[in-house]
Amino acid sequence: MKKSLFLLVLFAVPLLLAARPFQNTSGKRPFPLLTNNRAYRLTEYTDYYYDEGSWVPIEKYHFYYNPIHGSWVDSLRIYGWVDNSWWDSRSYQFTRNSAGKSTERRMYSIYNDQHTLQEKVISTYDAQNRLTHTYYYDVDAKTLIPEARYHVFYSGNNVSALYEWGYTGTEDYFDKNTYQTDAQGRVTVSTWQVCSDSLSWVNDEKADVAYDPDDTSTAADFEYYLYKYLNEWIWEYNFFWGMMSEEIYSTYDGAAWVYDNRNTFTWDAGNQLTDVYWSTWSAPSWVAQSWYSYYYSSGNISEMIEQDNYTGNWEDSYKADYSWETFTDADDPLNPPLANLKVKLWPQPFSGSVNVTVDSAKSEPVEIGIYDLKGRKLIGYTVPQGENLIWNGKDANGQDCSSGVYLVKAVAGGASATGRIVRLK
Repeated sequence: MKKSLFLLVLFAVPLLLAARPFQNTSGKRPFPLLTNNRAYRLTEYTDYYYDEGSWVPIEKYHFYYNPIHGSWVDSLRIYGWVDNSWWDSRSYQFTRNSAGKSTERRMYSIYNDQHTLQEKVISTYDAQNRLTHTYYYDVDAKTLIPEARYHVFYSGNNVSALYEWGYTGTEDYFDKNTYQTDAQGRVTVSTWQVCSDSLSWVNDEKADVAYDPDDTSTAADFEYYLYKYLNEWIWEYNFFWGMMSEEIYSTYDGAAWVYDNRNTFTWDAGNQLTDVYWSTWSAPSWVAQSWYSYYYSSGNISEMIEQDNYTGNWEDSYKADYSWETFTDADDPLNPPLANLKVKLWPQPFSGSVNVTVDSAKSEPVEIGIYDLKGRKLIGYTVPQGENLIWNGKDANGQDCSSGVYLVKAVAGGASATGRIVRLK
């Protein structure tokens, strides 16, 4: 594991924007797909580095889900470990299409309780809901500044190529990734080419992939991997799309492909990933550099531990812990039912508008009021029970409300419930 890149991953994850999908030469940790169990969803993910005999926290990710579609992440909050306590670092919000795929992702930095929009990612899909384009923008004084663009090409059902344009701040760069697939639709060879003018392509790197005999992945799994990588890589930025047995990465020296590094995978009898060895090529053999071990609870990954090879001794260096909860689409982790009412608010936090739905055990209309933290009522509504209300962030006078925390109070049939919403502008 390259330690300079190790630190980059730990403390500057957003800077990994230009990292290539389906590539491990940068030393990124291999994360599996987090769960295939539809009854569970991830609530928290915390990573640590090992220092002088103890695990030291790095970051904590807390997930908030859509109250109607319980598996869809609406937003997440990320905290950094500073001076032995957790501090707000940044947050992400998602806007999704009817199939649950992200059409827009917004990243806010957080400092002294101030939320500042830093990045926006916009994605488009074809009639089969397959990813076609992803656009990355930096945000400066509310101005969108193009940073990178991805274009996915298909041949029949298979992903055939991924083109990338990016801007380093001083010059443009172009990457092209073309894929060879087998009869099952699985990627077996991925070849990267680079250039500075989108015309004069030269070979750069290549990955050869072999699969476990129990693997059943298809072209649709690889398309979903690309979607997740380009749109939701924040917490699973190098997960797998299938049961690989080996990935071998090579670089082009101008005349031939030369081995660089490889991953070898071990799966248990239940087809759960247990170990990954990351090795580098030192002719005439592979030298193991990092060892990743995976542990499970109730069928979900609970812990991943990385050990690095120092002069023949394996030493702890990094770990990630995962927390899960069971759910149904009727669950709402943000606003549990109070009395006979249940308030559903999403997305959290919100920028333009927020959805408010109140479920009541009775059929009476519901009185909904929006309040500031001083208890002043900003605007009120009366809606039928169960009907979705969209609040546009304006008060009763049509004035736009500022960024901050607001309370939503619902009253019906003698019962009341209150929820909290956060607006970011």
